Amino acid sequence: MTVRTLLFLASAMLLYSCTQNAPASEKSTPAPVASYEELPTGHLDSLAGLVTQIDYIFYDLPISMSTAEPSSIQALMSHYEPGSSIAMQHGCKSIGRIFYVSQGNHLLAADLYFRDTCRFAVFLKDEKPLFAARINDKGASFLLNAGVPLSPKE
Repeated sequence: MTVRTLLFLASAMLLYSCTQNAPASEKSTPAPVASYEELPTGHLDSLAGLVTQIDYIFYDLPISMSTAEPSSIQALMSHYEPGSSIAMQHGCKSIGRIFYVSQGNHLLAADLYFRDTCRFAVFLKDEKPLFAARINDKGASFLLNAGVPLSPKE
């Protein structure tokens, strides 16, 4: 074989391999990791009537929050969008847990997700997901004003 033929074959193979590995021109959305049932519409109202204390515990932040004031409990319960379905994407990580307490008894807990693309809570009973609800703009503002960054360092 001549040098010219070898160069032609090498160029053809290089060109072929480049076209085979070309990235797709469209961005694809990653498939959800988990999907949760939506929070039933009247559930927050009935839960708010039972809850006497709400505690927020954050895993990697030097703060926690707690309230036993009935008006504050009502306000915190309004931070969710009932009826909103949640499909968790890769990269969503719980930043803390919310505990709903009635007269000293643990009623319910929720894993809190608060990132640019993950703003929701997954409500748990006996450590098993029951349902989820999106955190609305009012809830996001509350968390930001309390010192919870939207994208904490990992």
